[in-house]
Amino acid sequence: MTSLIASLKMVGRKRLRTELPITEQKDRFVALLVGLTVSVGVTNALFSLTDNPTRGFDFHYADVLLPVLVLTGFATKRIQYPQRSITIIGIIVVLSSLWSEDYLLTYYTSTRFAITFLVISSMRGPIRKHVGVFITPLLWTAIISIGVSLYQLVYLDATRGFGISGNPNPTAGLGMFLMMFGNPTGALLIGTTGTRSVLLALVVISPLMFWKGRKIGNIKGVVRIYAALALSVIFMTLMFSTYDRFSIQEVASTELKFEELTTIHPTAPAPWTVESRVNLAKRGIEDTKENLILGSGFDTRTNLEDNPHNMYLLMTSELGLFGIIIILILMWTLWTTRSPLIGAILIAGIFDHYWWTTAQGTFLFASALAISWRKPDGYNGSDSTDSTSNDSDDILVPVVAEKA
Repeated sequence: MTSLIASLKMVGRKRLRTELPITEQKDRFVALLVGLTVSVGVTNALFSLTDNPTRGFDFHYADVLLPVLVLTGFATKRIQYPQRSITIIGIIVVLSSLWSEDYLLTYYTSTRFAITFLVISSMRGPIRKHVGVFITPLLWTAIISIGVSLYQLVYLDATRGFGISGNPNPTAGLGMFLMMFGNPTGALLIGTTGTRSVLLALVVISPLMFWKGRKIGNIKGVVRIYAALALSVIFMTLMFSTYDRFSIQEVASTELKFEELTTIHPTAPAPWTVESRVNLAKRGIEDTKENLILGSGFDTRTNLEDNPHNMYLLMTSELGLFGIIIILILMWTLWTTRSPLIGAILIAGIFDHYWWTTAQGTFLFASALAISWRKPDGYNGSDSTDSTSNDSDDILVPVVAEKA
């Protein structure tokens, strides 16, 4: 009898060993597929399917891959209900098309925005469990972008590198995303762009990174981030030591010289100066007052010449009181998750809007919210509810994710 029980236990252990790898393979496959989709999403200028890659919400291959993600999630039983906060944000953005100044524009861009956030949110379990697998395609995208940016700087005499993302700022955003995982590749990528807002965001968020690292026992990860931050500052100083920042305003890969800008707008200050940003912020506040209740509609202010270059002023001017609700939701998310990655994005949003208004930024922002998710509600129909632990085989263990 004892030998029979021992045999049954051995069979059970063998069965568990044969089933567990299949479960893990499903998780890793979904995480990789989401990572590939996001990596395509941040290469807007390269994979554009329309004639105007300067458009932030331009249609490209990443949009085609979103339905593939949903189907794969159902097929592998690795799909979840989207986070409630993300669902509320998506509903608000889409509803703004009902009172938008430009119904067709808002209807398209708001629908695309909502779908991107909801789909990635529904895949948060595999992403968080195998974050290293998810990050790998983004890492290779960054490496390619570094090479392209260096070519643009050295051989094309461009004043700022933009890699394969079409714009220096989202390129730097990808670099910051990687730096939050202690990867020095992100620092090099930021260095080629000359973008300062993400560096400032990383400096401001440093205390939260240190606290979070101590809490989860990942001090080495914090040290890697600090080292990467110092590396980025050194690289940028060497690359742009003679760059006076008065030579370019980037619009995707199109470059306008400062002399041309002053000819078009002779009284306007340079768009990258403090004076200009203050003036744009004042205009954004006035625009918010004029559209305080409902706003002008999602994405109706993004491409204007007096764009406030501030994510929060865009939310309030385009969505009115609903924009304030979204801001409160994002602040609540930061408070509940204590995520340095979310905090860095929200700080960078004070100085620019691409996390909210560009295809590259929205894919990264949605991914950050998915990685920072905490509630272990399991998969819909999955045979495993432990979706919050990090895989020990992952090379890049994020500071933003606590160990189970």
